[in-house]
Amino acid sequence: MKNEASFNHILPGALYCGRTRWMVVDDNADVLEFVSTLLATISDAEVWRFRSGAEAAEAFASAPESFRFVITDLEMPGMSGIELCRWMQTLSPRLNILLMTGSAIVTREEAARFGFCGLLKKPLLPAALKQAIEALRTPNRRATSENRAVENSPRDAAVFAAA
Repeated sequence: MKNEASFNHILPGALYCGRTRWMVVDDNADVLEFVSTLLATISDAEVWRFRSGAEAAEAFASAPESFRFVITDLEMPGMSGIELCRWMQTLSPRLNILLMTGSAIVTREEAARFGFCGLLKKPLLPAALKQAIEALRTPNRRATSENRAVENSPRDAAVFAAA
């Protein structure tokens, strides 16, 4: 796993040809570590982690084509997960971004309208995260504003609309 300082070696605009990169963004260090570790065990992706939206945005701007998937917290100082999603999708409109929150402020439908491919509720259930990842791996699944979001329950965990 890479931490927030690891992006410094990326050349701006350089074409990335290595392992698939995923990004996790959360201001809570324990949640960040838990999600990153869980992703590393269920995938072969290189998982980069960031403690703020601003740090994540800086790394993403350096090489937007190198990141294939992002999980972001909703409420963070400086830049919210919604702001980060909107900004990232201006550079990479087809990027899959999953919203993760302990708040009841955002519903599945609202998350989809904001451009997220899914919604996971905290406390995060490992099975729900795994189901969300598997749903994204299904052929013909793309991140669009019309997608329905994923909620953190076994019944709803893999609810994605095909593009």
